[in-house]
Amino acid sequence: MGFEFRGGMNVPGESMPVNVTRPLVTLDVTEGGVTLRVARPWGWFITPRHLPRSDVFAVRMTGQDSWMSSGVQFEVPGAGPLTFWTTRPLEVFSKLAELGYPVEKPVG
Repeated sequence: MGFEFRGGMNVPGESMPVNVTRPLVTLDVTEGGVTLRVARPWGWFITPRHLPRSDVFAVRMTGQDSWMSSGVQFEVPGAGPLTFWTTRPLEVFSKLAELGYPVEKPVG
């Protein structure tokens, strides 16, 4: 079973980060991992980013006080946080918890 969400993303890079605005990114969530895909034609230049479930060691919500900058961050080894921007962070967070991801309880 999997879930799909539309939003944006910010992914740290070795030379520079990739930042794509909503709604040009699809987040696919399965028990095996998450995949961030950018819509075409931009997707031709930005390859999908797959995070195996075993590599995700923390998931937290960010920007809960503003719908413009709300999202879900994925912590993985060897990289800064990968952020999926969404207007529905609670729904994304809930589905990740349902599938057993290591979600951190929101503060507040």
